[in-house]
Amino acid sequence: MKALNLKNISWSLIISAMMCMVAFASCSDDEKEDVNITFPELKEETHVVGDEIEISFNAPVDWQLTSKAAWCKFVNGDFEDATTSGKAGDQTVTAKILGDGQDYINDNTTEITLKMGDKEQVIYKITRSKKAFSGLTIKSVPEAEGEEAVEYSAENPIVVKGCDIDTNRDEYLVIETNIEDANLTVGIKEGDNPDWIKIEKDNNKYKLAFNKDKKDLDPKYSFGTDKGGKIIFSVMTSDNSIIGTAEIPVAYEGLKEGVLVSSPAYPNLRISQDGKKIISTDANNKSTVYQDKIETEIITRDDEFEIVTFEQVGSFMVFPGMEPVYQADGFIFGEDAVTDWVDVKTNGTKCTITFEPYVFSYNYDNRGVVVMAFPNK
Repeated sequence: MKALNLKNISWSLIISAMMCMVAFASCSDDEKEDVNITFPELKEETHVVGDEIEISFNAPVDWQLTSKAAWCKFVNGDFEDATTSGKAGDQTVTAKILGDGQDYINDNTTEITLKMGDKEQVIYKITRSKKAFSGLTIKSVPEAEGEEAVEYSAENPIVVKGCDIDTNRDEYLVIETNIEDANLTVGIKEGDNPDWIKIEKDNNKYKLAFNKDKKDLDPKYSFGTDKGGKIIFSVMTSDNSIIGTAEIPVAYEGLKEGVLVSSPAYPNLRISQDGKKIISTDANNKSTVYQDKIETEIITRDDEFEIVTFEQVGSFMVFPGMEPVYQADGFIFGEDAVTDWVDVKTNGTKCTITFEPYVFSYNYDNRGVVVMAFPNK
């Protein structure tokens, strides 16, 4: 074996080789430092549970995405992970908004961070909207078999039933509220219903009627939602925190359908031959005498009524020592009825009746009439 003779090696050659090694090392470091890492522009978005977000970027080096919230995860095949990573290249990653920890009170926020090489940056700020209540229905409760419930909404108002002259015969509209989430309840706060409505609550049912204590409103007149206002139903959590409302317009149909009162009424009248003296006899056989005319006021829904006159067919029965008694046998209505001796005039709700003189005949002719008022409803 020959020994290396350093004396024969040029020192200039050794120095040149060492300089080349340093140069190669410097070039390698410079190339690494020249890698251009550019992060996507920051996005701020609001999403609801179930939304999916596509995140696209170019990575010149290995990368990693991290979500700071358990409710925002990256879709990885059949799995969902809080982090995901990959090699350099063009990337598209899907993030999904989950329902973990969502409540009805607060929105939630989180950030997604992208790391490339030894650099990292927030590229997404996401707000998850608070949970919204759903499945709230407000419907009428059918009164009879086969009757369909009416569902109320902002477009389909509640129409409160008409009351009666006699409070004991007032009718109620019964409605019920239902909501899908059993942890929520529905109620009406004090002052969230018009004061002309009387409301009685029984669990999730409400009885609605016209409030007769409201003196500035006449219960016989109907009115629409422009005057009726709204009932505000509040949706509450178990700690009575209100998380939403449903506003339903309300209207009033007017006095109970079919109700008509004539005040006073004259059920049994006798008219003198000249039509001036009018005697009314009540059920207790008490007589009241009127002169020239009788007047009455008609009470019905919206003051809408019709007057109809019938001829009453009958005869007088004469008993010794007593006044003749008229016995009614039937009625005639229409063109054949003889009612022209009765003059009925109406002025608003007031009705006035006068009578023409009667020409007495020797055959003891008689005539009778019934004047009736009918509500248009």
